[in-house]
Formats: sequence, structure tokens, C-alpha cells
Amino acid sequence: MSFGNNPRLIEDFAEYTRQHGCGDHILGRALNEYGIRFGQNGGDDKFTWGFNGVVHWKFGFRSENWCTPLLSWHKAHSRDIARYYELEKSWDFKRPMLHHDLFKRIIALDLDKRREWWDILSSLFDITSANANSLPAPQSKYNRSLWAKAWKSVDACEAACESWDECMQWSYYDDLCRMVWATS
Repeated sequence: MSFGNNPRLIEDFAEYTRQHGCGDHILGRALNEYGIRFGQNGGDDKFTWGFNGVVHWKFGFRSENWCTPLLSWHKAHSRDIARYYELEKSWDFKRPMLHHDLFKRIIALDLDKRREWWDILSSLFDITSANANSLPAPQSKYNRSLWAKAWKSVDACEAACESWDECMQWSYYDDLCRMVWATS
């Protein structure tokens, strides 16, 4: 059956739409049911079906997605829409827009050396008082002494990140120091 030839298409998706409400989610499911797959979801049946499932300021930027195309914007606020519009107006479209393009052209512009109440929502290494005796550690160069104290304070977490050659960002809350590597 080809897309559009199903006379029950509206009925088939009416209840699903009432339950889920996000247009990209619903479109992704409809496309998936008709065998149209795209994105970096490994071909599984996750709810995203290749669409981005979070707002850009909650992306987990990682080496795995750094060079993959952005296929959609999700739950964009009015400020986001204005920024996306400016980004798209300046884009040459000779190549797809990648995650790193969004990071460099929108996210990085808002980054400060240190920002209060910012959650990076991504972590390669979580260092806490609970794992202080068996620390997770990178294979690349880092200062073991600073790493062992990373859970003790904001400044200690920042110092541990700065001692690691590949650290891109860190966050600290209570006794949890989270660090993620550079992706470029």
C-alpha cells in the first residue's frame, strides 16, 4: 500500500495523536509504518524514528552525533524559532546541517567559562564520593590527583576537567562531577 491510499489513515492515527501530541513524533511513526526510515536511530522502533527528540539546549552532543545531520527541531520556543530562522537564512545548503554546526553557530555563542545552574545532560565520566575508590578514568592524559578530588567542589571539578586533554565541559552538583570529552 502506498502512503495516502489508506482510507482509514485518519482513524488509524487519531488516538495515537491524542496520546502523543508531538507532530514530529506522529509523523515519524507514520513514515516508519510505511517503511520510510531515516536518521541515526539504528533502525529500531524508538519513538523518534530518526527525528530529534529533544530541544537543542538539551542535546547530548557527543562524538557519535557530532558529524550527523540534524533532521528536525523539537519543541522549539519562540526564541529558538527566531534563532533557527537566522541560522537557516545564513546556511548555504550545499551540505546538510550537522550537530556540530548547531553547536558552533548557536550553543557555543551562549557559553561562558562558568555558568550557574547549567546541566550538560551528557557525561562520559561521573565522579562522586561513592566511586572515589574506583574512579572511572579516561585513556588520554589527565591528572590523577586532581581527578580523585573532582567530587569535592565546583573548583575541584573544574580543575579535573582542565587537567584532562580531551575535556570539553563539566558540571557539578552536590558531590557529582560530570565531564564529557571534546568532540572536535
